[in-house]
Amino acid sequence: MSRLLLLVSLFIATPAQAQKQGRALIDSLVAELPKAANDTVKGRLYRVIAEEWFFTNTDQALYYSRLGLQHTTRMKWQRGIGVFNGYIGRAYSDKGNYDSCLVYLKKAVRIYKTLGDTWNLASTTNNIGVAEQNIRSNYPAATHYYFEALGYAEAAHDNYLIGISLDNISEIYRIQKNYTKALQFGLRALALRQQQHNPDINARRELAASLTSMAALYTQMKNWTKARQYGLRALAEHEKVGNKDGLAKTYGNLSVAMQNEYSRKISYALKAKQLWDSINPRHLDAVNNLANLGVAYLDLVRYDSLNTARIQPVDRQKRLQLARDYLNTAIKLSADKGEVSDQAYFRGNLAELQALRGDYKAAYLNFRTYQAIQDSLYSQENKNKIAGLEGKRELELRDKQLEINRLVIAGQKRQQLALLVGVGLLLVIGGLLYWQSRTRQQTNTTLLHLNQELDEANQVKTRFFAILSHDLRGPIANLINFLHLQRENSDLLPPIRWPAISKTLQKRPRDCWIRWSRCYSGARGKCNNLSPI
Repeated sequence: MSRLLLLVSLFIATPAQAQKQGRALIDSLVAELPKAANDTVKGRLYRVIAEEWFFTNTDQALYYSRLGLQHTTRMKWQRGIGVFNGYIGRAYSDKGNYDSCLVYLKKAVRIYKTLGDTWNLASTTNNIGVAEQNIRSNYPAATHYYFEALGYAEAAHDNYLIGISLDNISEIYRIQKNYTKALQFGLRALALRQQQHNPDINARRELAASLTSMAALYTQMKNWTKARQYGLRALAEHEKVGNKDGLAKTYGNLSVAMQNEYSRKISYALKAKQLWDSINPRHLDAVNNLANLGVAYLDLVRYDSLNTARIQPVDRQKRLQLARDYLNTAIKLSADKGEVSDQAYFRGNLAELQALRGDYKAAYLNFRTYQAIQDSLYSQENKNKIAGLEGKRELELRDKQLEINRLVIAGQKRQQLALLVGVGLLLVIGGLLYWQSRTRQQTNTTLLHLNQELDEANQVKTRFFAILSHDLRGPIANLINFLHLQRENSDLLPPIRWPAISKTLQKRPRDCWIRWSRCYSGARGKCNNLSPI
């Protein structure tokens, strides 16, 4: 069954409150309103209170949603305004008021688009699809909004939202009797919810809701065993979280799944009616349950072979009267809401009842209405539109994937080009380093040769100065000694033949001087020969 999606959890309740459920939680939150520390906290309290009321009383949910909208409008808190507009739209949708529902939901969509809030866009767009489906029976429009919501949910990477969109798409295919597609989307939604680890209360509610949807699908497929299995599992899950709305839907599904067990069928339907009367008697599923009760009592009359003697009332006319009352009430509520599809089904059953009572004219008129609506709703044109919407989404996904692939290939090409440029730079750098190494090696070789030559030159210079020092030190010492001797003991020296020495010095002064000094030093033979060597 289609469900309205809970809007974004902008705020988190305190731990003590989070442990409570249902009316106990609501009462504790309402008691906290006067104590709210600031406007933000008060806005959060209004949100949680309204959200919890949706599971037990739609009118109370609408009341607190309006209070929340007034409060957040005074605060000029755009996200809060969007949330409470969505809640009011959701309440009107549950009450079957299509026009008011659409006004508030579209206000919320405009706010979320301004904020770029894909999570709430997915939620609110899904709720518009629910209104199109449940109130107007406009299945192509509903499918369009569900796929749009699925796109937003995937962009937000939120399995909770994805699961709800998949579940609602599954229901569209169920209504159109395309069970293969309905199972495909329904099982995907259920798998996402079963993957949750340590799920919170909302996740458990959605798991229960998914089980309820699968029960409804298998009921329509007339797979009664699986319908009952999923229905009983859903009942257990809804009871854990105290979800009266989910319990009412599941009891209604189980009523149909009981098939020929009319005692249990009517018992489950009456339990569902009791719950719907306390929550929202105008809800689509509440109206369907009334019609199913009418059909059940009609079956007690038209199938005499059934062992129904113990089911009250036992009188044939009273059973027909109950059947007519339930069907007429369901038709009236559907007409008030502007709903078309189920109303046609109800009229078809009412036509059979009228025929049994002999009112053939009314039976004929109702049957013609039933047939005309069925031809309109389940025409090939509508089926083609719905298939086209899915095909359009698949094409969009394929185009998106192709664009991603193109970007990946372009990125790979840029990466390859960058790698080639990098390799080229590495080669150039390697070449420069090799050239620098070779140049350094050649320079080092040249420097080595120069150092060797310098060492040799230094050694030559050292030897030269050593020799020069040796050759000069002796003669100068002799000269000094001679001068001392001449000054102190001049009578010991023979007379000097100065003219000869002077001539020799003029010709070769250095050689003569050396010979002369050597002569007086006793280094060589006689001293009287002072000719150049």
